[in-house]
Amino acid sequence: MIIRIACADTNTEYLERLIEVLEDSAELHLSMYSDAAILRENAQLGRFDVLLLDPSMYSRDLPIERIPVTIMLAGENRIPYECDTLPAIRKYQRITGIRQSILEICSKHPKFGGGNDGTGGSAAVVAFYSPIGGAGKTTAALVAAARLAAHGKRALYVNLEHFASDGFYLPANAGEAGLSAVMEQLGEKGADLFMKSCIRTKADNFFYIKHFDSPNDWVVMSGEECAALLLLLRQSGAFDVICVDLDAAYNDKTTAAFNAADKIVLVDRADKIGTQKMEAFLAQTHIMDEYSLKMSRLSNFAA
Repeated sequence: MIIRIACADTNTEYLERLIEVLEDSAELHLSMYSDAAILRENAQLGRFDVLLLDPSMYSRDLPIERIPVTIMLAGENRIPYECDTLPAIRKYQRITGIRQSILEICSKHPKFGGGNDGTGGSAAVVAFYSPIGGAGKTTAALVAAARLAAHGKRALYVNLEHFASDGFYLPANAGEAGLSAVMEQLGEKGADLFMKSCIRTKADNFFYIKHFDSPNDWVVMSGEECAALLLLLRQSGAFDVICVDLDAAYNDKTTAAFNAADKIVLVDRADKIGTQKMEAFLAQTHIMDEYSLKMSRLSNFAA
């Protein structure tokens, strides 16, 4: 789904900076207005879905009722009382934060409530798994995502461990929406846009989602919900490759990820304990019969 956004402000320098960053988002089609008369004419013609409006561009004859979503920019100009009921976001913040707020607001509007329309594309899913604790599975998944991103692929890293260990590399604030919030929206209208509002950026083409707010949120996630999450991410059209970091336990979530994966990377640690655990895992014929053709083996810490 492409969202047509009009950014309106008398400050053209701000508009240019805003457009420069937002235009990197494939789902956003952007136009800028610094002339109130031209803005009013195009709004009347229904040429955009979302209006990001600085109060300096507001007039009572602006046909806001014809625009599905109008978002006020709260900055140095006072918001008119007629616009008090409209959603507002802070004008002066990181522009990636403005993008996230736009997508979150749009996700709650009926016009965008259909979510993914099936035309966005299908990302490759690579699952990283090891029955061995401390084998370096998380590091392998992060390195893979970083290298894919460096080669121009839009790579998403998703940590589906019970207890995450990626915080040293992928910072997230306690108040930020992440996997817990995305799981609450699964099956709801606008889930696709809401998910995109939760995406964080580590570097060019390297994306991630904050881990669950509580380990209990991981526990209550069923295999079916895990499958639905991966399908949502896969069909969003926002990524080329999704690197999924799985828990060492083998459960219904693991099965869901294995089913969704195009490739499964088994991360091995070649010490006595690691070898014994991997041999025990590989001896599970019901797993090997189903997934062995997808599997490759990464020997970590090899001498």
